[in-house]
Amino acid sequence: EPGDTCRPGATCSPATTGVETAPGSITGADVGQIALEVVAPATAVVGELIPRAGAAGGRRNIPGGTYTAASCTADPTLCNWTPGTVYQLDGIVEFDGGAVLNIAAGTRIEGNSGVSPNALYIRREAQIFANGTASQPIIFTCTGAKQKGCWGGIAIGGNAPVNLQQSGAAAALPLGSTRNPAGGGNTRILEGTDGTPLVFGGSNPTDNSGTIRYAIIEYAGFIVGTNNELNGLTL
Repeated sequence: EPGDTCRPGATCSPATTGVETAPGSITGADVGQIALEVVAPATAVVGELIPRAGAAGGRRNIPGGTYTAASCTADPTLCNWTPGTVYQLDGIVEFDGGAVLNIAAGTRIEGNSGVSPNALYIRREAQIFANGTASQPIIFTCTGAKQKGCWGGIAIGGNAPVNLQQSGAAAALPLGSTRNPAGGGNTRILEGTDGTPLVFGGSNPTDNSGTIRYAIIEYAGFIVGTNNELNGLTL
């Protein structure tokens, strides 16, 4: 009931703080306890919080940094996220250099609220395929208290032409690169990514950065400076 330090099925460490280390899953014992609360008028259950994605496989920390196709080859699980594990973004997690990030339906991803900033970047040379379903959406959230701005969100930069070259933006991808074979084209730098600039733009009008379906992106956004911020989802 309201006031409990842990939600049903969750693990808290230390147990008295209510800081969840794993969302967990509902067990038979939890169902029995809730049933007892329902028939005991003195104990309110309205507002009981129920965990969503399970964590049977535990938690995997993804350190902030850049991961390429070579990273995916060396450790395929780094680029193939499944619902048996909660994936924690410990900083700016970037995919680049031909990497393809696949996220299965029902997977839970949490930005580490204790690391600022934290976000997921899909750069021009990478792709993301996050295909949830109506009954098993992919959930992007944060580790800490669920409040606006507790993590940075998702930013995806593509290779299609943009209408104005930005002063100081990096040059277009070189001739023969994986997803922008024509080279050339205007480029810009995404707002809110000053620390690790995310460049977008190129000369491939049919460029494809991937797919996101049935995803919940909650409590995202991060203020970098005045009129300069990350949003929940930036394309």
